[in-house]
Amino acid sequence: SLRQASIIKGVDSSEISLRHSKKKQKLETGEAVAVKEDDFCRDIKSLIKAIEHLHEKHSSLFEWIDGPLVTAMKKGHLLLLDEMSLAEDAVLERLNSVLEPSRLLVLAEKGGDVSLDSSEELPSEFQNTEIRANDDFRIFATMNPGGDFGKRELSPALRSRFTEIWVPSVIDRHSIDL
Repeated sequence: SLRQASIIKGVDSSEISLRHSKKKQKLETGEAVAVKEDDFCRDIKSLIKAIEHLHEKHSSLFEWIDGPLVTAMKKGHLLLLDEMSLAEDAVLERLNSVLEPSRLLVLAEKGGDVSLDSSEELPSEFQNTEIRANDDFRIFATMNPGGDFGKRELSPALRSRFTEIWVPSVIDRHSIDL
């Protein structure tokens, strides 16, 4: 609503009405006070800007929401990628930069115009498109050997970023208890 939009930007619509009613009272009592239209125009412009910002924010087709990878990177959680070899190559290749020493993920999909002048600031929803992993962030992955239906080997670049631990097949119940 208009009132919510004005409060967000720090301009209360009741405050605007109160200011202008006081000016009107001064004029009606005969005081020679000129009504400053500049204040009113400034207040209206800030309200319009707040409404336009809210309209733009809520009329977009898509809204970015951090997924499990980005959330784990930001908060320093552990991330398990189960059956990693079943993921598409394009998805897996995005992990390479996260697994490098810089531990960086660039979220080009998040949007934002990187061609802005340095004097212009990106809106907050387009900031932080580079995510650097928290020191406690870790990735664990599981996979079965390639060759089965839909399963394939990982690329050498991705595979070299993991420490592989071979676990033999479980044959009997006693092996699970260990």
